[in-house]
Amino acid sequence: MADLYKLFKGATNLETEGVWFEIAEGVKFLMARAGGANKKYNRVFQSLMKPHMRAYRNGTLDDAVSNKIMRQAFAKGVLLDWEGVQDESGNTLEFSYDNAMKLFTDLPDLFDALFDEAGKLGNYTLKEMEDSGNS
Repeated sequence: MADLYKLFKGATNLETEGVWFEIAEGVKFLMARAGGANKKYNRVFQSLMKPHMRAYRNGTLDDAVSNKIMRQAFAKGVLLDWEGVQDESGNTLEFSYDNAMKLFTDLPDLFDALFDEAGKLGNYTLKEMEDSGNS
């Protein structure tokens, strides 16, 4: 029988300190949870959205503005580090906010994939912690 507490109770330390996700061989991203116990992400997102709330509520917020806000909030409040990331020329890309924004602008499908993983509760649960040997 499934232990619902292990399946659905977030491990607060994983949600804030992050989990490594290997996207390709040798390419890893350390990400906190996009939501849940990660209050930093929520604060950053709300702060970035504040000037645009009227347009958002009216359904007139431009998609380009919305996408930029999502990338900014993710780069500031979710993405904690990376390993093995290179630019288009094959040069090592050091982890920074500016490099993350460039990477996500150049590769929007990468952003979508990372955002999807960071939003999944199952990646930040007590069960995940046990399965990864971090219990």
